[in-house]
Amino acid sequence: MQTLTNIKRTIACSLAIASAAAIYAPLVWAAAGSHMTTENIPHNQIVRPLAGRLDNTAVLNSNCPELVTGEGILVSTLSGKGRDVPENHLNFKFKNDFALFFHHINKQSEEDAKKTLYVSWIAFNPQKKDAKLIVSEEASYLSQPDAPFVERPALAPDPDNTLYSGPGDRLTADFIHDTFSTSDTKSARNLPLTITVPAGEMAIVRQMDVPVADLKYHHNGRSFYARGNIQGALNMATIATFSESGPPSLAELEALLQRSLLAHPREYEELAPTPDDFKGRFVYGRVSGVQTGAKIEAAHSLTLSKASEATRNYPISSLVNGTFGTGEIQSAPLLRRYPDTAYSAHGNYCVDYKVNLTIRNNDYIKRKLYVGFDCPLKADIDEIKYAERPEKAVFFRGSLKVSSEEYERFYHFVLHKGEALEPFESFEVEPGQTRTVTVELLYPPDATPPQLLKFYSPQSELPTLDLNPVIRDENRNVL
Repeated sequence: MQTLTNIKRTIACSLAIASAAAIYAPLVWAAAGSHMTTENIPHNQIVRPLAGRLDNTAVLNSNCPELVTGEGILVSTLSGKGRDVPENHLNFKFKNDFALFFHHINKQSEEDAKKTLYVSWIAFNPQKKDAKLIVSEEASYLSQPDAPFVERPALAPDPDNTLYSGPGDRLTADFIHDTFSTSDTKSARNLPLTITVPAGEMAIVRQMDVPVADLKYHHNGRSFYARGNIQGALNMATIATFSESGPPSLAELEALLQRSLLAHPREYEELAPTPDDFKGRFVYGRVSGVQTGAKIEAAHSLTLSKASEATRNYPISSLVNGTFGTGEIQSAPLLRRYPDTAYSAHGNYCVDYKVNLTIRNNDYIKRKLYVGFDCPLKADIDEIKYAERPEKAVFFRGSLKVSSEEYERFYHFVLHKGEALEPFESFEVEPGQTRTVTVELLYPPDATPPQLLKFYSPQSELPTLDLNPVIRDENRNVL
């Protein structure tokens, strides 16, 4: 009987360990500080390139200077011919689908608190026939009062789009939640906005204010993002002005464009941004120019085999010196830029990521697929490393949508530097079943890249053993 007792204890102990591993394995993506290389970990735990396809949408990206103190051009893609400072115009024509992003801040002293910053978006038609600009989707918010930075949980379901924190977070959440699909929303936002620009003429598309007068610290910011289509060809520009009496007229904007002075301060006069292939100290810089690419879509497959786990880790918004060893730089390239600004769209603000994973279950039992998203410490080697205690700095405030054939769900994240999170979603895949899971996000302004998107399926459960076997005598009687 002592032997039987020992056997039962051994079986119980083994199963308890296996059971605990099955329960907690989905929550442990990589040991903090582990070095992820092909030599010392299974191949399927290495971070893999997202290998997404970046579309060719032209995007006017206006983010430098972020804090505006002096009036002038933020970005101008008009021709410089005949203007006072020709080199301050980037000479680019937008055609077909386009997008426009800006984020700028107004900060004033008590004496100048009545000065409101106005960011004007203008379009110029350089052709000999009329052109039409159509804005189909648009969102814009002030830090105060629209979207103040408030405390939010690290991870929470957000089906009603109420957990935003900050203007960049709120506007990208609007796109993820597709708030433009209802007629009420379109009417409230004057969408679609259609403007016909006659040949050789200029038109104001939008003028957005950044007021500070009623705020305690006279400091405010605005984020703006729009997508649309141009029939014909248009040059576009964003221009910063200050006023206590309202936005500038078209004539005033035309005069500013003629003088061609850039808005101030120039953020990188002393320490200029570095090219992407630079090997020394790297300065990313803010963007002021025209980028190519508003959407990235990636498609991958994952086969679940018998008695083996499966892991896929993909970088989101990987950039120079932050590829997790994949060598993949996702920063959208710039078609035009000012010499003292970033060489690429580091951070991919407002770029729409869509990742499709098709799962095939070749196991003999039902399997679970867990989906996670978190913020490892930035690395350019095969490494997933987290901080023992996440730092105070928030590196990501934003929304994700996850969907399958049956449903879609929305989650809001607030990730600190080096923060690991448990999976936020799981799916069941029946034996022999194939299903597709899609994760989508617009990379929010105010975020600091990169982050990691994770898929994990633990190995098959061990067969259930009877921990209290029935013992019978030679006549098959129960003892």
